[in-house]
Amino acid sequence: MPSDIAADTTHTVTVVEVTDGDTVDVRFDDGREEEVRIVGLDTPETERNRRFERTQEWPGMDDPERLAEWGERGKEFARERLAGETVTLSFDPSEPARGNYGRLLGYLEYDDRGETVFYNRELVAEGYARAYHSGITTHDALAGAEERAREADRGLWGETDPGATDPVRDDPVEELFLPWPTSVRAADGPLASERAPVRAESTATQTVRASSAVDYGDDPIPLVGVDRDARVAVVGGLLVHEDYEQSEGFPVDTSEFGGFPFLTNLLAWLAGRDGDVLVDGGHGQFGVDYALSAEDAAYYRRYLEGQGLELVQRNRLSGPFLDRGRGLLVATPVGPLGEGELDRVRSFRDGGGSVVLLGSAAAPAHARENLNRVAEGLGSDLRANADLVRDVDHNVDDDPALPTTGRFDRSLPLFGAFGD
Repeated sequence: MPSDIAADTTHTVTVVEVTDGDTVDVRFDDGREEEVRIVGLDTPETERNRRFERTQEWPGMDDPERLAEWGERGKEFARERLAGETVTLSFDPSEPARGNYGRLLGYLEYDDRGETVFYNRELVAEGYARAYHSGITTHDALAGAEERAREADRGLWGETDPGATDPVRDDPVEELFLPWPTSVRAADGPLASERAPVRAESTATQTVRASSAVDYGDDPIPLVGVDRDARVAVVGGLLVHEDYEQSEGFPVDTSEFGGFPFLTNLLAWLAGRDGDVLVDGGHGQFGVDYALSAEDAAYYRRYLEGQGLELVQRNRLSGPFLDRGRGLLVATPVGPLGEGELDRVRSFRDGGGSVVLLGSAAAPAHARENLNRVAEGLGSDLRANADLVRDVDHNVDDDPALPTTGRFDRSLPLFGAFGD
C-alpha cells in the first residue's frame, strides 16, 4: 500500500468499526487501517455528538433530540449492513481521496446475495441521511434519492414537516450588509442610479483592481444592479452566507440585517412565475470562500421554509430542475457554464424565471469573468466590477470589508417583509 491513496483507485477492504451512519474504519489487505467518511451525504449526529448538530440542515425538523435518535438509528443501520463485511472502497473523480481532517472520502459498495449495493445511495434512499450539497459527481443522484425519500415519508423524513416551519427573520429591510462586495457596473461604463436599488453609504470607498474597472469616484457606489428586461440582477456580495451567523462562530449577531427578505423579494420581483429558489452548485462553488452552494446557506433555507419555499441545489442545470424554480442563484463559478447550460438558463428566463448573480471581491479575475459571462449570455449588460468596496464607518464587526448600508431605492418593492 502506498503512503497515500490515489483518487482514481479502487480497493477491497474490511469494515472493522462503525462510528456512525456516515463514518467507518476499514482495514486494507496489508493491515493498514483508515477512517472513511462516507462521501456525498450526512447523517444526524448521534447522542454523543448532539451538540454539533445544526437543525437548520434538516428541512422541516427542529428537534435536536429526535435528530439524535435518528443518528443512533443510522448508526445501527450501518452496523447491520457493513460491520465485519468486505466492501469495495472507491473515490469521486472530482474530489481528492482525503479530506481536510485526514479521513478518506469514499464510496462503499457491498454484495447482498449476488447484487451490488451502493451504500451511499442506500443510506439516503432509506431516509437515514440527507444529500450533502457538494460538487461531487453523484450529487444530483443522491439529492434525487433524498427527494424521493422525503416524498414517501421514509425514515426520519416521516417526522418532518417543512410546511409547519414558523416564519423567521421576515421583517422589513432597514439595513443590509454585504461581505467583501464588488460594485456593480454596466458593460459600457457606470451603472445608472435608477438601476441600483442598493448603494453603499457615502463613507464607502472603492479599491479598483483592474485598469478596465469602472471608478465611481465621488459618485454613489452601486452594490446591487437590476435588469428587469433580462430578469437578471447582480449582487456584489454573498448576502446569505452562513459564515456570518453568530451560531457558526461569527462574533456579531447579524440576524437583524435584511439579507434574507431582500434576496427573496429580488428573486420574486424579477420573476414572472412561482416556484422554489434554485442554486447552481456544479461549477466549483462548493469549497471556495468566494462562492455559495446550498450547504453554505442552511439558515437561508430555514427562512425560505417559513415562507413555504424550498432551497434546492443541483449540479447539472437540466430543464426539469429549472422548471421547478422561480429564481436561480449563481455564485461566482470557479469554472464556466457550458453553452448547453446557458441555453437552458435562457429558456428558464424566457419562461419567467429570474437569475440573481452573486459576486465577491474575494473571487479571482477568471471566476468573476465566468459570472459576467452568465449575465452576458442572458442578454444583460450588468457586470460585477473588478474592485473591492470598503467602509470604515459603516460595517459589521469593525471590518471595513463587511460594509453596511441603508441607502435604498424604496420606490421598488424589495424592502418589505416577503410574507406581507
